[in-house]
Order: sequence, then structure tokens, then C-alpha cells
Amino acid sequence: EEAYKNRLMTGRFPACVLAVELPHETVDVNVHPAKIEVRFINEKPVFDAVYYGVRSTLESRSDFKRVLFEEEKPTRPSVTYSTPTPSKPAVAAPPVTPAPVPARSPIVPKQEPRVAKSYLDLIVDEDRPRDAVLHDAAVEVRKMIPPAPVSQQPIVPEPTTEVIEVVAETIAEPAVQTVMVEEPAIFLVGELFSTYILAQMGESVFIIDKHAAHERILYNQLKAQAKTDTQPLLTPVSVTVSRDEHSALLEAEQELKEAGIEIEDFGGQSVLVRSFPLILAGTDIDATLREIAVGLAGGSREIRTAKLDWIYHSSACRAAVKAGDISHESELLELAKQVLLAEEIRTCPHGRPVCVELTRKELEKQFGRIV
Repeated sequence: EEAYKNRLMTGRFPACVLAVELPHETVDVNVHPAKIEVRFINEKPVFDAVYYGVRSTLESRSDFKRVLFEEEKPTRPSVTYSTPTPSKPAVAAPPVTPAPVPARSPIVPKQEPRVAKSYLDLIVDEDRPRDAVLHDAAVEVRKMIPPAPVSQQPIVPEPTTEVIEVVAETIAEPAVQTVMVEEPAIFLVGELFSTYILAQMGESVFIIDKHAAHERILYNQLKAQAKTDTQPLLTPVSVTVSRDEHSALLEAEQELKEAGIEIEDFGGQSVLVRSFPLILAGTDIDATLREIAVGLAGGSREIRTAKLDWIYHSSACRAAVKAGDISHESELLELAKQVLLAEEIRTCPHGRPVCVELTRKELEKQFGRIV
């Protein structure tokens, strides 16, 4: 589940068959009286082996989800059953006697004496296979070429010191060339329902959920940012929440600070926000912190990593462009490029797919251009 985090939608869980082989002394089987639980003496190496094994496999599968149309299955023809009527026994046909094959007349060789076949004689010999004729012709041609006399064979002199120095000066060290890898061409086709971006790359059309894509991009940036990428607020923002949410925010004060959000207790059920992530500039600070507080109070405060993850989720979701928002074409194209050229953007932080691919082949099958 940890390796699949942010890859599956809420309410869905990965399933697997896991076989772990360990020495007997590294497992404690006496932790439960009914032997229904077994505990590892050292759990971390086992956890790491499973976690990084699953994680590396998932990261190697970076393809987008493809649109596949269901093929129309042919309807089964109706079958009518009837009682068979006895039929007359079949009469065997008289055996067919094959016609006698006339004996092939033997090939009488030519009587005139021949010293050796010439090239033309080999070609016009119709009684031999073509490959054999061409082989013998090549042999005959080679015989016509006299060997080169020994005096005409090239003589390679022994390299002298002067020759070696000249060659060393002639052969220059190859210059280092920078190979520029051109990015694939991406064309913006349009937008559907003010929510989905249509982009073409190669032989495929990609349908991108702009909110999910932008949310994942912001989420990744928040996780990768340094603590210094924060913006001190000229005027601190006061946020009032419920009592449970207020306690949850104060308990997660260190995690909030690591995520770029600096708060302090303002008395009662209020907190004061003094700094905010630079990436989220322009975001509604009050609404964002309220959403974070709801998640922390609802059970995301048991584990420190879960706290941070929820903070990143809520901040990215609140700051991302929303479905139905009016977006400029340049913004849509830039968002499409980031999604299609970055392998780590495949699902939103909640596990929903960011993009689906419709290939040209699949589209042309629907229009009957190909079968």
C-alpha cells in the first residue's frame, strides 16, 4: 500500500501473492497463542525489499491508460435440430487408375569433345539448376584472373619513430559533441467541456484532465521544494477552525513548517499563518488551511509521513486549476507538454488517471479504414 500510494483511487487496494523466504531465527512465531500472526525480528529490511521492489516495477511502467473500443462480437446463427432420416448407404466409387507416365527420354550428351565449359555454355545448360549454373560460372571467371606476381604485391614497411610521430600529430583527439535530443512535437487540438485538454503527439491523441494534471504537478513541486521556498506574509492571516481541527493543526506544526506553512497559536480556536509556500502564491490561504485541518483531524495525524502527504494533497488540490475554469491556449499547451514529457505524471495525488491515450490505429478501426 505504501508503494501504491498516490497511484490508486480512494477505496481501492492492491492485491498480490507475496512469498518471503527468511532464516528461521529471523521470525518469531510465538507472538500469538493461536499462531495466526507471525512477526519479523527485524521488520525494516523485509519492508524495504517489498516496498522498493514494487515501487521500481510501478515506475518502469510509465505508459498512459489507452482507450480500447470493444469489438462487436458476431451473433451466433440459430441452429435448428431435426431428426435425421435414414439415408441409403453410400456406394464406393470405382478406383481411379492413374494414367501411365511416359518414361523420360535420356539426355544424350553432345559428342563433340570439350576442354572446358565457357561462361555462355554454363548459362545455356538448361538441365541444371540455376544456382549450380551460377556457382560454376563464378568459378570459371575466377580461373580467368591470373594471380598477381609477387613483385607487385604491396610491401608494408616497418613503422619508424618518425612515422609514428607524424601519425600521432595527424590524429587529433575527437572534439566533444553535444547531442541535442529534440523533444517530440506536441500540438494543442483544443479543450472539451472546459475540463479536458486535447493534444496530439505522434500517432496518438491524448485527453488530459487539466485539474488532475495541474494538481499532480503542484504536488510534486511541493514535495521537492526546499524549506526556503516560502513566502513570509506581510500581513499574517488568521484562520478559525473547530476545536479538534485546532488541536490537529498545532500537533502538525512541524510538518506544516516543513511543507512551507508556518503557523502559531492565536488563542481560542484560531491560528495565525505567517508564511506560505511560494509555489502556492495567490491561493486562498484560509480555505487551504481549513481543508488541511479537516484531513488532519479526520485521521491523517497518526504517522508523520501521512501528515505531510495530506498537507501536500490539500495544498495542491486547492491551488490547482479547476474543471470549468477558462484557460488560455498557451496555458493548456504548457500543461500538456509537462504531462506528456514527464514520466512521473500519470495519476493525480488521489490516484485518478491524469491522461488517456487514443491511438490513430484504434480511431481508424472505428471508422472502418482498417480492419
